[in-house]
Amino acid sequence: MTWFRNPLVAVGLALTLLGLGNWYTGRSKLSHYRAVLAEQHGSQPLVDHSEFPNLDEVMNTSLLRPLRSVSGEYRESYDKIELYRIVDLGGRMLAALGVTSVAVGAILLRRRLHPLH
Repeated sequence: MTWFRNPLVAVGLALTLLGLGNWYTGRSKLSHYRAVLAEQHGSQPLVDHSEFPNLDEVMNTSLLRPLRSVSGEYRESYDKIELYRIVDLGGRMLAALGVTSVAVGAILLRRRLHPLH
């Protein structure tokens, strides 16, 4: 019971739980939207190469792929991947901060309960 009276331990546990939840959510959503993006990636139309008479289909595929028009669904999936990368990273940081807070709080509490003579 004295462990929870130390604010570092209580806050650390809360941060750890919140961080682990964000980390899990970020990971699961990242895998989902990466799969969605991979599905959509193959169906994206390439830029019409009729404006470039010296290019054949192979050169069009390799050189002009970055110029393809991006549909709304493709862009939305890409944006969600970026969002969940931030959620994943934030979850890791919160979990690390929480574990550090619990450790520091435990050390301080132990020193207070059992002082060195």
